[in-house]
Amino acid sequence: MRLWNPAAFFISLMMSFIMAAIFGLPMGMPFEYLFYLWPVRWVTAYLLINIIIYPIGFGLAKKVFGFDPMAQ
Repeated sequence: MRLWNPAAFFISLMMSFIMAAIFGLPMGMPFEYLFYLWPVRWVTAYLLINIIIYPIGFGLAKKVFGFDPMAQ
């Protein structure tokens, strides 16, 4: 696992705000609450993408399409 992954960085950065806004604001969450736990949401999303989502996706690519996306 690489620690710096630009795709995971930007996906988790955007989704840490977007998902909280989509599910929280219509339910009456105050706007300021989007920023209170943002670092926790962002780091959690970043680690989940790097630790769980990418290995599963790469494993499926090997099984379904027959190639190794990590091969250089």
